[in-house]
Amino acid sequence: MKTCLFVGTTHMNIYKDVICEIQKRGYSVDFIAERVMMNDPDNVRGYKGLRKIWHSLISSFDKTNEQYWTNILNESTYSKKYDLLFVLDGQSIHPCLFKILKERNESLYAVNYLFDTTQCVYHFEKNFSYFDKVATFDYGESIRYNITHLPIFWVEKNSDSMIKYKFFGMGRIDMCRYKLFSYFKRLSLRLGDDFCILLQVDEIKWFKLKHYVRSLLGKVVFTPEAFFSDMRTTMSLTPDEFRQKIYESEIILDTAPMNQDGLTARFMWALGAKRKIITTNKSAKNYDFYSKEQIMVVDVDSLDEHQTEIGNFVCKEFVPSSSITYQIERFRIDNWLDTLLNK
Repeated sequence: MKTCLFVGTTHMNIYKDVICEIQKRGYSVDFIAERVMMNDPDNVRGYKGLRKIWHSLISSFDKTNEQYWTNILNESTYSKKYDLLFVLDGQSIHPCLFKILKERNESLYAVNYLFDTTQCVYHFEKNFSYFDKVATFDYGESIRYNITHLPIFWVEKNSDSMIKYKFFGMGRIDMCRYKLFSYFKRLSLRLGDDFCILLQVDEIKWFKLKHYVRSLLGKVVFTPEAFFSDMRTTMSLTPDEFRQKIYESEIILDTAPMNQDGLTARFMWALGAKRKIITTNKSAKNYDFYSKEQIMVVDVDSLDEHQTEIGNFVCKEFVPSSSITYQIERFRIDNWLDTLLNK
């Protein structure tokens, strides 16, 4: 049996879908969760200022990180010959990982897929040269680093669930999302439609204090009006639960983070489920599968100026065309993995 070492982020449990698909191809899979280390100098979200300087003085991250990976690969579970190395993101991976695995199998095929960015999350680019193939969900970074551009996959499920909601939107609270969600909540109430629109906040007590301190420093992430809105929730959903909400909804609300033109997982899941999407991501228009019947790109600061267009989009029935469906099926997880594993 072929063997695969899978190293990846556990965020949203996306790695489980990938492992399942790899196993369908006859591989036995061993998994190692990536390390998100605050003192890693390549962690964009890591220590800043004096703390970054202090940690760089008191410890040698590279040396301890190399020892960490060497020890893991010498454990009985991982001290084997692997045919495939699959890395999903892969923070704090040391070059010794590639050296050791290549010594055990010169024909090792190494693949890296990124659904986070080098600009906002981690300097993944430092390890690109060790991989046989690198792909990213972010179009801008695919150009910058001359790597493959590949949107995140979607998984085929029963998308014929009974529709419960006109709109579904859920995500961590920020002002862009608050403005978008507020508008479509009001629209739902005016139309008399059911909706599921939620802004996620931290449950910890100092969350408010953190927000107020940021406000004093001029770093307003959201206003008190947004924080105290009745859309606020501390609830979270598993990926399967999130997908089920998509299947139960007619229109999915999507926002694009700053400094990112890649499409979110929720966008791609909605696309695969043949649902209509309202997004703030302007780059959505640049994809082959874009159609104005399924995807509407909006600016949260000018929603009221486009009430007629929004109303027409919301009320018009969407019937996917065969040509658009063909383009979207390229990113179903089996086809998506083919793209990554084809040498």
